[in-house]
Amino acid sequence: MTTSMIYKCDLCEKEQDTEDQFWALEVYLDHYPIQRYPQSGARLKVDACRECLERLQLLASMKEREVEREANKQLKASLAARELSLGEKLENIIKEVIEVTEQNKEKGD
Repeated sequence: MTTSMIYKCDLCEKEQDTEDQFWALEVYLDHYPIQRYPQSGARLKVDACRECLERLQLLASMKEREVEREANKQLKASLAARELSLGEKLENIIKEVIEVTEQNKEKGD
């Protein structure tokens, strides 16, 4: 006989059999000035699924993260594929000439 653990979201009551994408959310409230005693203040602790934390805007949604990753890929690709302006081409040529000239001077010394 095996034992299995069931994780239940305290917010939406959804159940799952793994702890993957399951979070413990704890809020601690104390008055000012803060008293550092174990019994002071109020605590609220709940177990929550990812969907509930996304709904509360405490975690970025998986969809938002995927959209951001795709946008970054597209930006990098467009920057890499973009044709250099005449000024940028000239700047690169000048830098290369300077590097070669300095290398030749070092070899000649």
